[in-house]
Amino acid sequence: MIRNNKVKEVLKDYENIWALSHFSALGGWDLETYAPTKAAESRGLAMAKLSSLIQNFLTQSSFIAKVEQINAEKDLNVYEKAIHRILTREIHYYKCLPKEFVETYEKVTNKALVIWRDARMNNDFKSFATVLEEIIDLNLRKADYLGYDVHPYDALLDIYEEGLTSNEFDGYFSEIKIFLVELLSKITSSSNYKDYSKIEELSYNKNKASELNEYILQLLNADLSKLRLDISSHPFTAGMGTNKDVRITTRYSEKDFASTITSTIHEFGHALYNLQVSDDLEFTPVGDTLSLGIHESQSRFWENIVGRNINFIERFLDKVQSLGNDFKNVRKEEVYQYMNLVKPGAIRVEADEVTYHFHIMIRYEIEKALLSKEIKPSELKEVWNAKYEEYLGIAPKNDAEGVLQDIHWSMGSIGYFPTYSTGTVLSLTWKEEIEKQLGDINDLVKDSEGIIKIQNWLKDNIHSYGSTYTFNELIKKITGNSFNNGAWKSYLQDKYL
Repeated sequence: MIRNNKVKEVLKDYENIWALSHFSALGGWDLETYAPTKAAESRGLAMAKLSSLIQNFLTQSSFIAKVEQINAEKDLNVYEKAIHRILTREIHYYKCLPKEFVETYEKVTNKALVIWRDARMNNDFKSFATVLEEIIDLNLRKADYLGYDVHPYDALLDIYEEGLTSNEFDGYFSEIKIFLVELLSKITSSSNYKDYSKIEELSYNKNKASELNEYILQLLNADLSKLRLDISSHPFTAGMGTNKDVRITTRYSEKDFASTITSTIHEFGHALYNLQVSDDLEFTPVGDTLSLGIHESQSRFWENIVGRNINFIERFLDKVQSLGNDFKNVRKEEVYQYMNLVKPGAIRVEADEVTYHFHIMIRYEIEKALLSKEIKPSELKEVWNAKYEEYLGIAPKNDAEGVLQDIHWSMGSIGYFPTYSTGTVLSLTWKEEIEKQLGDINDLVKDSEGIIKIQNWLKDNIHSYGSTYTFNELIKKITGNSFNNGAWKSYLQDKYL
């Protein structure tokens, strides 16, 4: 795929950057899984130095000159052009940020992750508020360094979704909010509406739930020589910059077993994207997967369209029945209803397909308000609870299921959340395209052959390209149209009305 000699020369230098990024990702994964709590400070220092070394490599005048020379080359293919585009973005990013700022950012966020984890465990937002204030200030400084035209949020959004702005997201959320409010009203006023399943109150055996997760990964044809599943406070995926090493996590509670399996399936969707990038793009800037909207479209596709499908549920029903004595006689219809209840709740990652987007809107509005200094981090708990009352008519019982439920702010990831919503909407576009070519999803998920067909379609059309295309470019390439919510709206109406 890479033919141009000047591009090859740049990639040879880039190997140093890739290696540092690889061990940075490994250090981050370890901190969230197996590292001792007291390791946070020293790990933060190590990660800071790694970030500084990456910055040094990317901003060397000799490396920048080589990257600039690529632009003058004729007949570059799409992959070579993408390498130039991404490296130009990364160089701009690190040239804008002072070295001491990059190191400070890493130290604070590594420290904050452990503080958040303890605060969540103890239902104590106050113990996290001080470091959160540091993170908000750092992100405001980052936005100023990177530059923006209208709102500081735009500079941060661009990190996660190249080219998209808060103005576009304002319009997007305004439109889908109207649709969702009306849809939710129709669903909850129906004579068939149920907001409760006895299954959600059943206590399950955690060892058996672990076996269930492992079995589901088998059903999804996961290659465990390249993928591992562990436990963390918040489920996540850690790509190591290679298609041969991806780490995912899940978590377990006493009840509501769907939470752990949907988390596992969600993170598997992320992992599959990394695992199916073309071998020819490995160790290059496009060998990673940068668009979070595209990434979330993969995780949400597997979580919702496959994982919540009654025919897929039937394939692991016997493992569900082994979760404990109370599960022995549950039927697939009962599990399906339980996993597809539409019920406003406090937890984003456990939300149904209809109310999920309200969780994202809340976070989006809060992040914008924090960056424009309309609210202070110390006021966040009260603002959070008020917005949950406004949007979902509920109040979180405690800080752990309220303002402390997400890991993202402790990691400094301001501007990430909106991509969960666009990714969810986009997942239905992929469903529509898959069904045009492969047939009904309901039939495909019945057996391993159908799952493999889905995975191969995703590989050929999305995964193999890595980050060669931007969010809008890839959608246009596959569908011939711009991003739209038509397929998503039809899906929700057909399924829930």
